[in-house]
Amino acid sequence: MSKSSGREVIRNRKEDELISVIVPFYNVEQYIEQTLESIINQEYKEIELVLIDDGSTDKSCERALEMLSRKPFRHILHRQENRGVSAARNKGIELASGTYLIFVDSDDLMHPSYVKELHDAMFQKKLDIIFCGFKRFKKDLKLMKQTAPSIKVEKMDQLDMMRDFLYGIKKLSICAMMVSKKNIMANSLLFFEGYRYAEDIHFIWRALLCNERIGYDPSCLYFYRFRSGSAMAGFEVSRSDGLFLMKDIEKHVKSRCTSFYEEYSMYGSARWVWSTLWQAAFSLPYPEFKKTCSQLDSEMMLKRLFSYPNYMVRISSRVCIFSNRMYYFLIKMFCNARGLYYGFLAWLNMI
Repeated sequence: MSKSSGREVIRNRKEDELISVIVPFYNVEQYIEQTLESIINQEYKEIELVLIDDGSTDKSCERALEMLSRKPFRHILHRQENRGVSAARNKGIELASGTYLIFVDSDDLMHPSYVKELHDAMFQKKLDIIFCGFKRFKKDLKLMKQTAPSIKVEKMDQLDMMRDFLYGIKKLSICAMMVSKKNIMANSLLFFEGYRYAEDIHFIWRALLCNERIGYDPSCLYFYRFRSGSAMAGFEVSRSDGLFLMKDIEKHVKSRCTSFYEEYSMYGSARWVWSTLWQAAFSLPYPEFKKTCSQLDSEMMLKRLFSYPNYMVRISSRVCIFSNRMYYFLIKMFCNARGLYYGFLAWLNMI
């Protein structure tokens, strides 16, 4: 492990608290420099970069070090055998010195005002955790030059935020979040290792249950890169393992927020199954989709969603139970039509 040298900065004001940005990476030599540049160019300057090389076999680490040699920046670099993103993030939490932590995926980008806006809100509203808006992109980097709109940050009631998350009213992401390290350590809030999917949602749910002073900034400050080969692209059989983590949340809800237990036990795992089946229908051939339905006990799970507030979830759940095949082909048609629509909008923006 290597740690950069440099003069000690005395921080007398809480406005200048150190923020640790944790970046696990594995074989992302094509993208790591852009990601690091978006961190280095943050308007807020009291940042510690915590890089965790999770056993890369390409030149990701070399590219990162070259970048940091050209643009010196306070950082820690830890190299380990490949253990997965959860283990890498946990190592980052252990090594981080910051008052607050941010997690960034190694092929994504941060808006220049990301850290400043969230930290200002944390300080001014005395929050323990805050979330912000995010978007997905493939190649277009123009969005990085857009000025983040000034939108009022909401200080959320814990139960209201959990309901908004459960019902899809607010989209929350592990990378569009700043959280107090003190609270993470006090609640032993680490990532569940050994799972590639749903480990981030599992963390978010436990973070919401452990923190009552919660904020939400609707501004879009984080940008997910959609690429083939990433955990967000395509569908793998191992994705179904995430159901265990979603069910595991039930015991945490029961012990920490009994008033929310009935709602979560009714919809939490079921809503995750619905989302997973949607992705499976889009990505898999029909025989594999049918197999996934069976693995996830989809009929029992989707019946729970007949009373879910979102009408699209209610209707599509009924369609899937009535006919897996009909659901499969309807999803295919919907996604293809949507792809053509957004492709047309992108073409319009180019002319």
